[in-house]
Amino acid sequence: MYEMDLSGFSVTIVGIGLLGGSLAMAIRELNPENIWGVDTSSDALDYATDAGIIDKGFVDPKFPLKRSDLVLVCVYPEAVNDFLLKHTEDFKENAIITDIAGVKTSIAEFAEMFPRDDVDIICGHPMAGNEQCGVRSATAEIFKDASYILTPLKRNKAENLEFMEKLVRNIGFESVKVATPYEHDRIIALTSQIPHIMAVALVNSAFEDVDLRPFVGGSYRDSTRVAKINSELWTQLIMENRENVLGAIDLVQENLNEMREAISGGDSSKLSENLQCARQRREGLF
Repeated sequence: MYEMDLSGFSVTIVGIGLLGGSLAMAIRELNPENIWGVDTSSDALDYATDAGIIDKGFVDPKFPLKRSDLVLVCVYPEAVNDFLLKHTEDFKENAIITDIAGVKTSIAEFAEMFPRDDVDIICGHPMAGNEQCGVRSATAEIFKDASYILTPLKRNKAENLEFMEKLVRNIGFESVKVATPYEHDRIIALTSQIPHIMAVALVNSAFEDVDLRPFVGGSYRDSTRVAKINSELWTQLIMENRENVLGAIDLVQENLNEMREAISGGDSSKLSENLQCARQRREGLF
């Protein structure tokens, strides 16, 4: 990893929440000239300014956008394209713009057709976060040892892609994976959206007549941690990627059915085979 110095750079973070605030904190270590924040919440902007996360906050983004070399759009997926379109003429010439949305295809398609050739929209997805939300939970440590996925477009400049890879490595990401938007959305349905769906299903399957708390151990806690969910965000992520999510649900259902048949048929050998296969695959992942 090459050290990076953003002296002379002005950076704007659009959306000062958990990830937006955490990105601002991490980028601060690279010594940019300005870190500006944009949000509809004056409370979030005031907190971020008082905490030194950003230098100044704006509800109206025109001033910082016209002066920013790097813009990170950290808003809900459905709002990304709307923001880019609304502020097409406000971005600084030759600015690099990136997003952090957990679904990529629709954003990539929009970015590929973006009417300004001088700005470079580079789609990305930090594989980082937790069950908290809001800027008060922000921390630069959230990116340590995580991976970052870039989904380049044909129009992206090689030097700007190199800049983005260098940037994310310097703020703590351990690895950078390059994928097409379609590959990203197909795989992320299984590795991100399905775990959240299964955690929700497990919690919502609780016995109505029993207090589960005395019976809960580590396995239940680990399996349901992400059920403490931002429902608005995850509804958007799942519905935006619904075809891939439905395919992933079918795959999981096939495996559940196979184990159900083994259990109902008293086939200990088949059940053990499924359990052992999962163990081996899990050990190969981490």
